[in-house]
This record gives sequence, C-alpha cells and structure tokens, in this order.
Amino acid sequence: MNRTLADELPGPIAIGVGLHAGNVILGEVGYRDRFLLTAIGDTVHVAARLQDLTRDYGCQFVVSETVAATAEIDLTRFPYHEVRVRGREAPLGVRVIGDMAQLAGRNAATWSPAGSITNEGLATTRPQT
Repeated sequence: MNRTLADELPGPIAIGVGLHAGNVILGEVGYRDRFLLTAIGDTVHVAARLQDLTRDYGCQFVVSETVAATAEIDLTRFPYHEVRVRGREAPLGVRVIGDMAQLAGRNAATWSPAGSITNEGLATTRPQT
C-alpha cells in the first residue's frame, strides 16, 4: 500500500501491534440494529499498552513473554525489556521486534512481498519437534 500511495502521502503508513495472551470477556455490545463484537479485560488492556510502546521503541511489534511462552515461540533473538503497564503492579517482560522482515529472518524464501509470513516463514520461528 505504501508503494501504491507513495505519491499521495507525506510519508509511509506505519503500524504498531501489541500482543499479549490471556483470558478476555468477549461479547456483543450495542442496541437494536447496531451491535459490535468486542473484547474486554486485563489482556486487552495490556495489549493496547504494548501497542502504545511501539511508538516509543520505533518498532512494529511489542510481544509479551506470555505470548512467546504460550505459543512456544523462541523470541530470544529480539531485545528484551521489562515494562511497567499502567494498572499493573509487576513489570512485564516484552520482546521488541522492529518489523515483519526481522521476524521472518529476512529470508527471501519465507518473506512475502505483500507483508505476510508464509507457512514456511512461520515454521522458522517455531521450535522444531
């Protein structure tokens, strides 16, 4: 999209994603014909705060150690930080990932120009059994 709109935008479109794992309350909220599916809870709050940190770190992804442990993904090659999340007492361990290419290991065989990791790319981030 950045390439397509390069002449029309003052700069590239950037994203920031915060990932955390845990329980949420999921449900529809609204009235009459206007219902939205939404998730609430501490996990959603933490993920939103991690997303905010992507600006501070100048990266695309801030991933909690909880996600890495739950998904059994080795993210130890990425910088580790302990952060304080508003509303929580204990610091939270996170990994800072600059961009999707870093996550894919910049391997042309696994990196899709559309900006998504292919199945082969996902396999490179998972421990082999």
